[in-house]
Amino acid sequence: MKELIKKIIREAQGVPEGILESAEQLYELSFSKLKRYNPSNGEKTYNIKTNMDIADYNIQKINLVLDFTETDQVDEVVLLSMSFGNRSTFDDSSFKLVNVISPNEIKVSIDFAGPENTENSDLLDFFRKDKAEITSSLSHELQHAFNFYKEGHQSLVGLSKYAGYQRTSFPFEPIRNFLHYLYFIHNVENLVRPTEVASYMRTGEIDKQGFYDFILNNKTYKMLKKINNFTYEGLREELKSDIPAIDNFFDRIDFEPTSETDDGKVDDLLRLVYVNLVNNSLSTVKDMMSNNFLEQFLGFTGEKDKFFDRIIKFFTRFDKDPKKFYLYEEKNFKYVSSLMMKKIIKVYALAKENPKSIKDWELHQKINNTNENIDLDYKFKTKKK
Repeated sequence: MKELIKKIIREAQGVPEGILESAEQLYELSFSKLKRYNPSNGEKTYNIKTNMDIADYNIQKINLVLDFTETDQVDEVVLLSMSFGNRSTFDDSSFKLVNVISPNEIKVSIDFAGPENTENSDLLDFFRKDKAEITSSLSHELQHAFNFYKEGHQSLVGLSKYAGYQRTSFPFEPIRNFLHYLYFIHNVENLVRPTEVASYMRTGEIDKQGFYDFILNNKTYKMLKKINNFTYEGLREELKSDIPAIDNFFDRIDFEPTSETDDGKVDDLLRLVYVNLVNNSLSTVKDMMSNNFLEQFLGFTGEKDKFFDRIIKFFTRFDKDPKKFYLYEEKNFKYVSSLMMKKIIKVYALAKENPKSIKDWELHQKINNTNENIDLDYKFKTKKK
């Protein structure tokens, strides 16, 4: 009965049974393979036999891909990215993006970055030091794999937005932050947040007493707070503080601003951001929908072309007034981030109990029980009928 109750609580918080334990197992397996990895050799794939159960999903083989990027942008090893390999195909009859699932087998990629002359020992030290963070990230990817397995198909529009956010880049920190916010609260990522936080809590052995401080300092929760505080006007003011950089950017891309005022230049820049988000998203849609060489280069025909045209209209619906796009996202940021913060707080139910074991009862009574602690009446009373 106790295990059944635990399972129900986990599932209610969006954390599938077995996923936290599987993430810990995957961490150990990854660490063992990392010992044999030479960062100077670039990408290397390791085939790992395992037996992980995440609810009703059994994983028997993991294709672990390790990669390293040398860069002068960092002074020490960092985790550049982590991903779950998936593949989908577009069904011309249902107009759905159908998941192609390899039974019992998944691919997980871990990409590191670091300075010149990074050695294997540096990667191992990083992996040990950031165990909680890495295990949490692995649980994140396992949750993606589980969702992919359970859902059977994906939203074409939703997934193309997700890709469009990642493919769009501008050399301005406020815009990079905005694009990151779009990515961070996308539904693909939101589905994995409770598991990610629960894993961090488990690895850090956070109990109920320490949960409040833990959640306020958790990077996922802190990011959601930032997103919740985003405003379109705040974005504009940040950009207006760096007009010379915008002028230089326009010169580099050979763009003629429609206005010489600061507000006009910011309007132009934000319109370019919107245009690129639309184009990158729709390019992804076209790639996903194309099932042959001719469609990729000549376009679609018949009902498929009409379907694609409807998607174009959806993505360009703010073309006449891009400001509405940013106001829409501001509202969406507040709604989704508030929802996710409430959901993440619910993982409190998964925190372990940490009852005290009293060794000296008499001393405990003298310290904790004084006349000031005596209640003179009931605190909780039944409602009068």
